[in-house]
Amino acid sequence: MADPRPQPIKIRSLFLSDLHMGHKAADLAAVRRLLARYEFRNLFLVGDVIDGWKLEKRWFWNDDCQNVLGEILRLRRDERVRVTVITGNHDEKLRDILPTVLRPLILRKFGLRIEERVIHLAADGRRYLVMHGDQFDNRLVKGSSKSLDNLWSWLTEKGYVQPINPRRVSEVASRKKRWSLRKSIEGGMPLLGQSFKRLALERAARDGLDGIICGHSHMPELSQAGGGVFANCGSWVRRDGPHHAIAEHENGQLELIETAPTGDTQSDLPRRNDMLGATVETYIRKLWHDRRVG
Repeated sequence: MADPRPQPIKIRSLFLSDLHMGHKAADLAAVRRLLARYEFRNLFLVGDVIDGWKLEKRWFWNDDCQNVLGEILRLRRDERVRVTVITGNHDEKLRDILPTVLRPLILRKFGLRIEERVIHLAADGRRYLVMHGDQFDNRLVKGSSKSLDNLWSWLTEKGYVQPINPRRVSEVASRKKRWSLRKSIEGGMPLLGQSFKRLALERAARDGLDGIICGHSHMPELSQAGGGVFANCGSWVRRDGPHHAIAEHENGQLELIETAPTGDTQSDLPRRNDMLGATVETYIRKLWHDRRVG
């Protein structure tokens, strides 16, 4: 019997950020659908792949987390996809691994490259800085980052914050009424976005590069500004989407792609809960939750 699912679209590279695995509001089923929709040789996970801040407070690792993890490992093992994991602020403990012997061990055992930043050479010869972007977030990261994040996460989980998309920066809505925080966030997010974008492009230009591919702000965008390309991958938090990623086509052109939220849709994709994925989950639990384990 023929497979009713459409053939995957062939691209060169796929960039995803802010999966926030371990966050109850993460739409990881939609991540799997996107991974199945495309065929690619390079996969970049551009920071905050794991929400360590959440896992430190409360362990939450469901089948969706395990399925996404298993699919990423399968792509590396069976399809020979080159997988690069960029560290972010929510999975900042991965940065502690960078100077240790664990980094080459993880590469050898799981095939996952862990980096704080990389330079990606596109097919058209352009070079992009790939990093999470929290380094450019002067307002949220310095000092009070986790407190503000906890507030934002609570608003997200309760449904007061609607997903950010390229055409509508932010909208905060109560189920019964709009409240005063809405104007504060709507007024602040564009300013944060412009400052973030300017600092990111300045860093890419200073390094002599053609642009930057990042995440962190949850504000998807693909634009040309000041002679450089600014690409933000968006996020996968909230189940009423839409969600975004950056695709590099075979000719080197970048595209901001969009996928629908999961909603109540039942997945027809196979489960990916294998021994290798279980081993990685154990490592994650050791890093962020079970302090008693060596």
